[in-house]
Amino acid sequence: MNPLVRPQLIASSAGLLLALVLAVPVRAALPEPVVRYTFDDVANGGIAADTGAAPTTNGVFNGQATRTALGQTPSGTGYALNVNFPGETNYLVTGNADKLNTFSNMTMTAWLNLRGTPAMNDRILSKLSTFAGYDFKIANASANIFPGLTINQTSSRDASVAVNASNRWVFLAVTYDATITNSAIRFYAGSSNEVVYQLSSHDKPTFFGGDTILSNAASLRIGSTPASTADRTPPAWLDDVRVYGQVLSALELEQVRQEEVPWVGAPGLLNQPVSTNVLAGSPVTFSVTAIPPAPAPTYQWRVNGTPIPGATNTTYSIPAAAPELGAGYDVVVTGAGGAVTSSVALLTVTTLFQTPVMTNVLTLLPPQSNGPVVYLNTSGNRERGMTFNPATGRLIVVSRTGTFSTPTAAVLDPLTGGYLGSLDQSALLNGGFNNVFLLNKIGAAADGALFAANMTFDPSSVAFALYRWADESQPQTVAFTGDPGAPGHPNLRWGDTLAVRGSGTGTQILLAAAGYTNFVSNPALSNNANVVSILSTADGVTFTNVAVLVTNAPVGGNGPFGFANNGLAWGAGNTFFAKAQSNALVKVAFDPSTGLGGVTETYSLAAVPATAGPIAFNSGLNLFAALDIFNLRISRGYDTIRLYNFSGGGAAPVLIDQELSGFNIINDPLGGAGSVEFGQIGGTNYLFVLDTGNGVRTFAINTAYSGLSGPFSITAINPLGGGQTALMWQSAAGRTYQAESRDSLTGGAWTPVGAPVVATGASSSVTNLPVPGTSVNQRYYRVRGY
Repeated sequence: MNPLVRPQLIASSAGLLLALVLAVPVRAALPEPVVRYTFDDVANGGIAADTGAAPTTNGVFNGQATRTALGQTPSGTGYALNVNFPGETNYLVTGNADKLNTFSNMTMTAWLNLRGTPAMNDRILSKLSTFAGYDFKIANASANIFPGLTINQTSSRDASVAVNASNRWVFLAVTYDATITNSAIRFYAGSSNEVVYQLSSHDKPTFFGGDTILSNAASLRIGSTPASTADRTPPAWLDDVRVYGQVLSALELEQVRQEEVPWVGAPGLLNQPVSTNVLAGSPVTFSVTAIPPAPAPTYQWRVNGTPIPGATNTTYSIPAAAPELGAGYDVVVTGAGGAVTSSVALLTVTTLFQTPVMTNVLTLLPPQSNGPVVYLNTSGNRERGMTFNPATGRLIVVSRTGTFSTPTAAVLDPLTGGYLGSLDQSALLNGGFNNVFLLNKIGAAADGALFAANMTFDPSSVAFALYRWADESQPQTVAFTGDPGAPGHPNLRWGDTLAVRGSGTGTQILLAAAGYTNFVSNPALSNNANVVSILSTADGVTFTNVAVLVTNAPVGGNGPFGFANNGLAWGAGNTFFAKAQSNALVKVAFDPSTGLGGVTETYSLAAVPATAGPIAFNSGLNLFAALDIFNLRISRGYDTIRLYNFSGGGAAPVLIDQELSGFNIINDPLGGAGSVEFGQIGGTNYLFVLDTGNGVRTFAINTAYSGLSGPFSITAINPLGGGQTALMWQSAAGRTYQAESRDSLTGGAWTPVGAPVVATGASSSVTNLPVPGTSVNQRYYRVRGY
């Protein structure tokens, strides 16, 4: 440890660096650590002094543990702790002072230099017993380590990004707030020439317990743990080990890092501009924090790599975001030692083409439960299946709740959200992927029979199971179990999508596969599944399968998934519609007698976007619906429900209404899940939407509302200077219009100009805002209205 004097960074409440105070130790601006060991007190011999809060809790070198040679530290001066010895007795051990116990918040930091390959669960520092305490560890047997945190028991939550600590000094930190759930755990790293950066954040796991870190009688160890008698010492040097009784910010952690290593070279960016998705008209601000802040660096913000005139501050703001401003924004920060370019932050601007066609009559937000029955959750991507029973007018939502051993199929009033009961599960089989997806998707036949399925990655190890209920009050029976792809297309993933039509002996159930292993029909698409299965019945109770190979299906949109992984809906006759996120909507025709099918229509992504997943089709009303889900595979932002006029033929669906479904901050990277269903109650048509992590919504559909009766024209295109253009057109009061543009008359996608406009009179207008720093020679406009 090298206790050099460092500049003190002072942060405002907004987190921006405001001042530089020289010749003040950075540590003075930080909270006092509960304990701190620098190992520079050579005169103490076998004792390592605690320079943290009183009373001091000095450490004792145990076994062969000792100090390193002079200069074997991150700064090149002073001493560090050397535990690079075989055996389980080589570590630094302290007492059990009161100050080491019962935290609600904490931060642990250490410099680590691996001199060999660690074993899984080697410890950085630990004060852990079986059911109490805390533990900062190495979660894997590699020099590219995943730091891990254990609280109150022996299971850990580990970082999702690795750090190379092989023969180099790395700065590691973990923060934990026991009083919150979301992002309660944050892992950080840095090095001698890297500023502190966040590795990953994690929600508080239930097995970490309540709002405190429980006290115990164990000693604090550095390079070992009192929770095990096995060798848990890494082959390593450690330096400047600290424990704080509060959560430190990234800025404060950077101050801790700089107390050991002086700053050299180009500026570092403590925080990067963050990608965001906003509704049109919302303000947007991108920001960075550069260190060191003096001498003051210069800033130049860019859009798509082009400098933005006048954007030379630590922040760049857009007062009202328009869709045409959706782009990639970054900043070049230049200091005395060079320049650094930030990561690119993507701005996505969501527009809502809202019309009077749909009216939201129910918003049922999570969490929702009835006593011990939890049927809508805020996290875990637990609700993927929902159906409307046309015979009873009820909504059924499937949730894999609790420990996942017993799922819930809750029966709800679709207009009030009231809980009406749950489906019987007396015939539920063990199975489903990792015993997690025992029930995943559900559908209803026209006669009120309900069908729900598990999800399995490989039916050869866990059979696919389809269950039946004659209605909500009847017992559960097994309708099918086995491999829906057999015999020709075995061992695929099944249960992500399910569609039901007909009734009685005319009931048909459509399933779509996702590819993982053993895709024998088309080895070139070994990570993709172009197989569906049609289940039919002779008695209305038990079902048999016919697998269909869709010979020209598109490659699955998201990694090893199928072309219908997110959305599946019956069409007329032997046809269906399929959707995977990142893919276009397709129509497939099939022949069950030959087991072959093919894509007959591929619809434009401009009509049904890549982000759309779950779908529904009502041929009687010529209506099509898609749930537009922004999950981590594509973007994070506002989920919307889209309603279209659609005959099911070759013409693309025409958007007639778009409503907000929720701001998707919950869905994990395996998102894109949910369900969309049409239904009728008392003569009124409805659309029911389950958006995983965002709850259930019911929309009444005004089928009497018609589109514009006559043509209208653009009446003016007026340049306003600065690249802006005003567009005016004829309009009808109360109608919704969306202006669009493209740079070529003959090709390219039409993109939105401004937010949709609800007309208040006979003329409407919008201003086309250019992307800063860019220009075009010509632009073509059109306006669509409904």
